[in-house]
Amino acid sequence: MTGAFLWIQKVFRLMKVQSPRGECIINTGSISATAPRPNSTPYSVSKHAMTGLTKAALHDGQKYDIACGQIDIGNADTKMVEDFVEGIEQADGSIRSKPAMDVGMSSVGFSIRRACPLETNVQFMTIRATKMPFIGRLRYRHSEPRPDGLRGAAPARRPRSREDLAERLHDSQF
Repeated sequence: MTGAFLWIQKVFRLMKVQSPRGECIINTGSISATAPRPNSTPYSVSKHAMTGLTKAALHDGQKYDIACGQIDIGNADTKMVEDFVEGIEQADGSIRSKPAMDVGMSSVGFSIRRACPLETNVQFMTIRATKMPFIGRLRYRHSEPRPDGLRGAAPARRPRSREDLAERLHDSQF
């Protein structure tokens, strides 16, 4: 984080005085800032810090026409995620494989951001392997039968009352 902070500090100095003033800074984050994996405390803490740095730079840069955003990448096929495909510990203690995406696909996010004019900022973007278990908490696991007889995870239903909400929270698999 020290390097990222010092780099943004240096870039701010340059962008404030250049003509035309301002530009865009794109930080690389991780899904671990939002949904950490088991046994990943140091990595997750550093990614939380990157998100904080991005938000602070976004706020501080506005008066100098400096935009700042962050692209959170999940399970890009790099050396870091080699073990994920073979199987990695889950929050419930089980070992399961996790899908990975071609690392080149992360560049799509950078291209989208760079295509925007300076008046438009993509503050946060997430790029992840499609089948990566990240978005939401599903009520039924894929291995459990659904009440409607269909395959896969059942869509979450909205609670209709406080009692219904309390029951759903009690029954949830967090």
